[in-house]
Amino acid sequence: MKLETTESNLKALNLILKKGKISEPLNEAVVSIIKAIKQNNVLLATDISSVKSLVSGSMNSKRGCYPYREDHDYNEKHLGNSVYSILDGIHFAYAIKSDKLPSGMVIFSSGGMTQGGKITELEHPVVEKINAEFKRTWEKTEEVTKL
Repeated sequence: MKLETTESNLKALNLILKKGKISEPLNEAVVSIIKAIKQNNVLLATDISSVKSLVSGSMNSKRGCYPYREDHDYNEKHLGNSVYSILDGIHFAYAIKSDKLPSGMVIFSSGGMTQGGKITELEHPVVEKINAEFKRTWEKTEEVTKL
């Protein structure tokens, strides 16, 4: 189940590590995506790359508020794209390959709504951190919408 774009994905991810300005948790996620791709673990690469939905474009955000941060303007200039954009493309490709709905996508049908972004319960430290952050983010969103 190897993707045709494996080499270009690895090249883009390695460029992020070499030249990108990203937070330590985002760096850890990128390293883990690289390992998953090299192991041809499509499901793990899909789940970890869903971190793109949590990326904040400002390195100045409070660390506890947004752990997955990038310097959007710097990365656009030095990488040719934001880290969010690079991860979004990788996530979409791997989600399709693993028969999952990409994070942030929704399908409306006569049967109701299906929401993407549900990541598995794989036992992997980075997946667990991403799951926790998704949960924290949704809890915050629910608090705000109750106001």
